Amino acid sequence: MGHARGCRVAVAHPRRGPGPGRGRGPGQDRQHFGRLTPLPPGAATLPWDGPDVHVVAHRAHAPGHAALAIPHAGALLAGDMLSDLEIPLLDTDADDPLGDYWAGLETLERAIAEYGLHTLVPGHGHVGDTAELARRLAADRRYLDALASGRQPDDERLRTPWLADAHRGHVERLSA
Repeated sequence: MGHARGCRVAVAHPRRGPGPGRGRGPGQDRQHFGRLTPLPPGAATLPWDGPDVHVVAHRAHAPGHAALAIPHAGALLAGDMLSDLEIPLLDTDADDPLGDYWAGLETLERAIAEYGLHTLVPGHGHVGDTAELARRLAADRRYLDALASGRQPDDERLRTPWLADAHRGHVERLSA
């Protein structure tokens, strides 16, 4: 894979405070990650001497959210998206949470096609193949469509209590 020299990665959870295993922001959790610094604005490829890793930026889940496309491995590291365990978790502070999420899914789908990706590695859930990528894109779109139309989503992921609570928060935000 190559040795990372000058690798710049952004890791931040703006709405989460410090806690076990979490730093206070980029560059502050050196115990686990070493020095972390934000990518330069508009960066499309991680600057290091290993195989190409492309940043697929979007704001679907949170401002500054991104996935990583690794063409040589055919893999999409989706971050907090395309989970088989979690519903789409919208950025409810955004001006257009649904529009941002739909646009994020479209951005991921374009990256899948552009880089020939066939393996999904979500931040939460199980690794999947090409068929699973398509299934999860469709499941997330069905969830968003139901939210947009005011219908209750038929989504087994809502059986998890904290996700049912998050869904109620989505409904409240979108009806405000």
